[in-house]
Amino acid sequence: MKKIFITFEGGEGSGKSTQIELLKNYFLKKGLPVTLTREPGGSLICEQIRDVLKDGNNGKMGKVTELLLFSAARSQHAEDIIVPALDRGDIVISDRFYDSSIVYQGYARGLGEKLVREVTKIAIGNLEPTLTLYLNIDPELAFKRKNGPDNDRFEKAGLDFHIQVRNAYINLAKKEKRIKVIDASKRIEEVFASIVKVIEDKIQI
Repeated sequence: MKKIFITFEGGEGSGKSTQIELLKNYFLKKGLPVTLTREPGGSLICEQIRDVLKDGNNGKMGKVTELLLFSAARSQHAEDIIVPALDRGDIVISDRFYDSSIVYQGYARGLGEKLVREVTKIAIGNLEPTLTLYLNIDPELAFKRKNGPDNDRFEKAGLDFHIQVRNAYINLAKKEKRIKVIDASKRIEEVFASIVKVIEDKIQI
């Protein structure tokens, strides 16, 4: 079977975790092996970097520092989790990948897409997703849904920041054929039905 690497992208509260779990079960029911992972995170070193990045007490972190920490975690993530799983034939599903850095650090933080892509190339070489599903939802609605930790540094960034993030994702999807936009404002079952349709249309399993 060919290597299948699916990534989910979306703003805070877009429902990624729920849809990833549903997609995992969809593949398992077909008898297909699945590895779930997330960014930043996935292995011990990556999770330690995640704690630093997400800590609301680190509000003064520089944007270049932020990019380099994400990229360091991504490099380790690829080495520890993604590449070995793909090599053994698992379908890999990741909650976020490098599109998050293009959007959050490249556009919303103002570092530029070119720089982010250059750093990403150093971190992971030519590794890229087979398919990326962007869960599109109005940030105001997403924040009403969100029930995560109050001290998350990215949630503290404010509504304007997250509107920038959403716009950047939509623009990126127009340029990247592998990115498919999913309306995440609908009921969970409807969102998942849209995801399954994209999977069946775009990936031969």
